[in-house]
Amino acid sequence: MDLAEALAKLSIGESEDNHFDAITALLKVLDEDIEVYSSKLDELGILDKVHDLLEKQQERRLQVKLANLVAELAKNENLRGPCVKQGFVPPLNNYLKENDVDVLHQTCRALGNLCCDYDPAREAINESGGVQSLVNILKTRCLSGDNDPANERFRAVACAYLTNLTFGNEVLQSKAINEGLVDTLVQLLKEYSMDIVLCGKIVICVGNLADAEANKAAFIGTGMGELLVNALQMVAEEDEQEALLEVIASLAENDEMKQEFTQANLVASLLEILQGYKDLHGAKACATDDEVQVEKLATDIIVLLVTEDVSMTILFDDGKGLLYQHVMSSWLPSTIDVYQISGALVLGNFARNDGNCLKLLDLGILDPLFKMLEKVEGHEMDVRLQHAVLSALRNLSVPKLNKGRMLDAGTIEVILPLLETDRNPVQFKLLGTSRLLIDGSAAAAIKMGSNADLVERVDDLCSCEVHAGVSGEANRLLAALVKNSASMKVMQTVIDQGGMIHLVKMAMSEHTLMQNEALIALTLIASSNLGMAVPAIHSSDLIGVCKTILTNEGSAAEIQCNVLSLISFLTESDSLQEEIKEKELDDVVKGLCDNSNEVIKGKALSVSQHFR
Repeated sequence: MDLAEALAKLSIGESEDNHFDAITALLKVLDEDIEVYSSKLDELGILDKVHDLLEKQQERRLQVKLANLVAELAKNENLRGPCVKQGFVPPLNNYLKENDVDVLHQTCRALGNLCCDYDPAREAINESGGVQSLVNILKTRCLSGDNDPANERFRAVACAYLTNLTFGNEVLQSKAINEGLVDTLVQLLKEYSMDIVLCGKIVICVGNLADAEANKAAFIGTGMGELLVNALQMVAEEDEQEALLEVIASLAENDEMKQEFTQANLVASLLEILQGYKDLHGAKACATDDEVQVEKLATDIIVLLVTEDVSMTILFDDGKGLLYQHVMSSWLPSTIDVYQISGALVLGNFARNDGNCLKLLDLGILDPLFKMLEKVEGHEMDVRLQHAVLSALRNLSVPKLNKGRMLDAGTIEVILPLLETDRNPVQFKLLGTSRLLIDGSAAAAIKMGSNADLVERVDDLCSCEVHAGVSGEANRLLAALVKNSASMKVMQTVIDQGGMIHLVKMAMSEHTLMQNEALIALTLIASSNLGMAVPAIHSSDLIGVCKTILTNEGSAAEIQCNVLSLISFLTESDSLQEEIKEKELDDVVKGLCDNSNEVIKGKALSVSQHFR
């Protein structure tokens, strides 16, 4: 039967037997070359005839053939638009009301192919109630408990249709979730856990839904987390593991899902998988791309889980947790970058509260971290390792009780050589860690602040324009060196290396904390040995900055009081007194003598008495 003859037999006036034979012949032709023959059939007007037949009530066997024909035609992406415009979607949606599994199977294929990467088809399906129909079928037909091969195939096709329908479409995802889709998918995974093909399709559906941040909460408390962990234990192929891990990673962005995955022992399953890959590394020269990707996903998920407080507490378990033990015994000593970096990140996240920080030092965490810094050779992965290790050291240095212990262990000596790096993320963490370590330690601040080369490097980084965090931390470290050392030698070194200009600029920061830190450092310098600082004070326009702060209505009262205290010391210099008068700062201070804030008023009255 040629194409023209087959098309003629598709006319409404022909018998159903002729319709059946014609469609069978057309399907055979399409099977030979879908692109060529589907386009040719379109040119011959097949879509009109198929639409007419879809609209007409047909017997079951013809419904199956018609839906099958649409499914094949829709494989040609150029025909999806014409099929939708021709009105194929509403009658196909009506087919989903049938009870015959073959009709449902082919109809889901047809609709799934039509909406594959094609939003107009998705919109047409939605407008004709297709989302509700599909979810209802998944609830009623797919959860039948029937293991007949035809039903098994249908369940897989229905889930594939769901995947195409919801992919990248948050409106349809939300609608499907509101129809109870998540609970249905959970039940399907429970009931058919041994059907690997179906479970794979469901996992992809879950991944689609979990892409949108707003949808992740729909999975909380449904048991999906535990089911995905169980599924992970059943698959061995790298592509299957990768697909599952991508879905788990997406859901784990939600904090409550992190807790559910942790309580479902996800980490133990991931460590078992990773151990298998580590063993493979030892047996061959290099890992495949798929193996590397699975390792990256698994380690990233573990790091993601410990960013949540409850999960972190469970996984650390006061140093007795499986993850902590594994990190220390396997990941940190590893020669593989992904394990070292992930291990350092895990430890940094464990060190997010004082209790854990103290315990980690008791457990001897510093030496392994120091050794990892010694291994750095300068390539890209090593920079990530430096950043991860410094992040952990920074967190560990927060509790006051840890500072002395870390200083005694030589932390400063280990990390400061890294200051020469040109990597901004490493500089940022290093500066912050150093600042925290010297807080309250005069000896450490004097040792650092007396090193002219070091102060010069910090001074250079104060001007970093490409990374605001680096310049901010450099300025804060400079101020901290002055404050914590209270040393004339350190102050002189800061002045000699050009630090005054940075402290003065820092006093104009939009952050009150940084303003205060700068003003405290400047006040210490002015009160300790004003003579050595006068030239730098003149050149940095500190007087002008003081005036700007005091005349700025947005300046906090605390900041204004600190500026007034600073000015009281500046008046001890004759040349600074002259500049104060030239820039009319004295008039500004006198104007504050009538301020409504009693503290500011009192400070201003006191300072005004110093003017000559």
